[in-house]
Amino acid sequence: MSEFHPFTGLIIGYNFMPLSQLHLMRIMIVSLAAALFFAAAVPVSGGKLEVIEENNEFGGLTREMISNLGDPFHKQGIDRVTTYFDHDGLVRKVEVVNQPGQATHSGLDKTVTYFDGPDKKKREEYIYTSEQALKTGIQLTVISFNDRNKKESEARISTDSFAAKTGVAKIITGYDDNGAKIREESLYTESCAVKTGVEKMIVTFGAGGLKEREEFFFTDRQAAQTGVSKQDLLYNPQGRKVRQEFTHSARYVGKMGIYKSVYFLYETEVIARGEVHYIGSICDKTGIVKRIAFYDQDGRIERGEGYYTDKYYAETGIYKRILFFSPQGKIARALRYDKNGESVSVKSLW
Repeated sequence: MSEFHPFTGLIIGYNFMPLSQLHLMRIMIVSLAAALFFAAAVPVSGGKLEVIEENNEFGGLTREMISNLGDPFHKQGIDRVTTYFDHDGLVRKVEVVNQPGQATHSGLDKTVTYFDGPDKKKREEYIYTSEQALKTGIQLTVISFNDRNKKESEARISTDSFAAKTGVAKIITGYDDNGAKIREESLYTESCAVKTGVEKMIVTFGAGGLKEREEFFFTDRQAAQTGVSKQDLLYNPQGRKVRQEFTHSARYVGKMGIYKSVYFLYETEVIARGEVHYIGSICDKTGIVKRIAFYDQDGRIERGEGYYTDKYYAETGIYKRILFFSPQGKIARALRYDKNGESVSVKSLW
């Protein structure tokens, strides 16, 4: 049984093929590609090799090797290998189809590897048997490689039944050159997105695999209702939430002039500071581009700051205003400054 939380991206009971098994399969594919490259001129002992296409998608020959009882490939559980060459005779794609017994044992029905040059993998695709897919909820895994032949990402595509049950359509994991996970993207089904309002979530990881940021991308319908198209949660090295960021929808920006709101949190996750960023005609009308409010740990406002446009500054000499509040929330003192930090003695327009 698998359980899924749409706002954490965590899946419990999501069983994948053992890494060692995948690693062995990758080694086998590279070896097969090398063997079949030479097979363009030299027949493979024991296997039936023939040209099945003379002008494939890469502009070259396509050769298929069907294994026979007793040959090396057959002993490895391989039924057939199809190799696609380009017009220069270089291997661009290799498809390996397992025998039924090997497929049942490994859970792999077919493996497809794409190459960008000699010994330079571009992408690997693992197509699982229906039994394996039913057990794990994964029908396909796609691994992409960077220019340094290092694994860059791994995408796991859910079966229709698993996606309907959990709401997860696909999970894409990103890696650095050392193989450490640095990013995980979860894409949700349409029905799940309608229910939760979230269509995509991205988690970014830092040193030691610690979560640094969560990004929630909301549906157009959700954004229309709340005015928020994206929410970011940021964490410190101890795993505590320290900041929330809200990116507002175009409709909300047009109506309110606010394109981003940012909240910094105390350890208790009470708001310590809130920022509102303005854009567009509202700035011309009010002169304000940013407002900041500071709160104590009981949620009472202590200080407010306002930052102004260059136009407003040219007209008034005011670049920043600061308001200090009493414990009762009333304005106790107001200060005004220019861009040099010098006090400006004019009537407050706040």
